[in-house]
Amino acid sequence: MEDAPTPLRPHLGRLTLIFLGVIVAGWLAASFFVADDPPVGVERPGGLAPEIQVTTFDGEMFVLSRHLGDDGRPVILNLWASWCIPCRTEMPELDRLAKNTPDVFVIGVAVDDTAVAARGLAAELGVDYPLAFDATGRVAEAYPSFGLPVTYFISSDGVITHRFQGAVTEGRLVEVLGL
Repeated sequence: MEDAPTPLRPHLGRLTLIFLGVIVAGWLAASFFVADDPPVGVERPGGLAPEIQVTTFDGEMFVLSRHLGDDGRPVILNLWASWCIPCRTEMPELDRLAKNTPDVFVIGVAVDDTAVAARGLAAELGVDYPLAFDATGRVAEAYPSFGLPVTYFISSDGVITHRFQGAVTEGRLVEVLGL
């Protein structure tokens, strides 16, 4: 008579689940911190920047193509949210960059957030560069990411030349972009 197979001991099943959980968490973390590899649907650096149109918290309408045609300065487009801890750290850095580098136009757009919370963080931090809220979801759709913040450098001819996933500093932007 053949012996019945012995069942796996309960702790081996838990260890397998823990191992799989660690693998999945590692994969998610790695995909979040990959700096210059945009998700599917985003133009890679070298591609044309998708059009955006948002109303800033000051009531001004920002249209990317109009800005590039009329103003001509390249754009640093930063996507952020009030609940994003790295965004809170990054926003004062972007404010310093905007003040110290007038040859570049800096704009921040709150995505995946509420207007009240986004305006609240803007008031709390008191940054001076233009901020807006993505009320329609079109900005987040045109510039999807694995997480926030994410920052794009758009040249004066409308080409995305750099993409930064995660918080950036004024120094890093100046160094990488040659500002």
